[in-house]
Amino acid sequence: MEEYKIEFDYRISVPEKLEISDIDLSSLLGNALDNAIEANLKADNRKIIFRLRVDKGLFMLQIKNPLGENPLEKNGTFLTTKKDKKHHGIGLSSIRETVLKYGGNISTIVENGIFELVIGIPVN
Repeated sequence: MEEYKIEFDYRISVPEKLEISDIDLSSLLGNALDNAIEANLKADNRKIIFRLRVDKGLFMLQIKNPLGENPLEKNGTFLTTKKDKKHHGIGLSSIRETVLKYGGNISTIVENGIFELVIGIPVN
């Protein structure tokens, strides 16, 4: 993010140990941040707002980032704009699969040139 001059506004408040496996957590965060960084590269105002916390039995992740262009969407699913569609465009699907594995919810919102990802996963 520093290399691409993307402002990173973050707040994180999670316990040391989560019921989400390290691999699944890495997949969630890695895919979400990769998508946000990539979208920022096409935007003028480069910024990622990242909120992660566990509160009242809920793991909550929110990421907001500007879009340089409106995403392509088909049947409620965002499509990759990359030429190599076989190896790209699976980030959100992977995130959704992991969230559902833990009985959570995911929402994606595109409004006024901003993309927002919100994830909630029940934890003890």
